[in-house]
Amino acid sequence: MQTHNRDHPAQLAARLLDLPEMSLTDGPTLEIGANREAVLDGCRGILEYTQQEIRIAVREMTLRFTGDDLCICAMDGGSLTIRGLIRTIEFLF
Repeated sequence: MQTHNRDHPAQLAARLLDLPEMSLTDGPTLEIGANREAVLDGCRGILEYTQQEIRIAVREMTLRFTGDDLCICAMDGGSLTIRGLIRTIEFLF
């Protein structure tokens, strides 16, 4: 018996448009403006917040930003904006 693997519409669209699948679903997104600003959608909570390190819970992972003069400048629902001199961004699973 042959089974057909049916893709979810978002998976199919992502493949056709050559985009990451999560960009078309409700997954977290991260936009980076040089190394001075990061806008994160899909935030589930702030785990640590200092001027040198910010850790944010998103889905099954944590995002860790390190740098200088970091601040969370805006927060609206599950979206937040981090500004400062961003030196590293780590994806911790």
